[in-house]
Amino acid sequence: SALAAVDGVAEVHDLHVWTLVPGTDMATAHVITDGRSDRVLDDARAVLAARGVHHATVQVEPPGTARDCPAETGL
Repeated sequence: SALAAVDGVAEVHDLHVWTLVPGTDMATAHVITDGRSDRVLDDARAVLAARGVHHATVQVEPPGTARDCPAETGL
């Protein structure tokens, strides 16, 4: 995925993309960094915007936190 290719991203999970109304695509995603997260949020949003998703929520997580993510643990 293009999000996984963003510099500083180690993993992408809990990715959801949907159309709110025609012409308005939305997305949410959790991205785990490799410890170099200074530009990850801006770069991830730019990747989504380049694909027509201009309304996105990206949760940046430090390394080792996926096990605590409710989407990963089923909570």
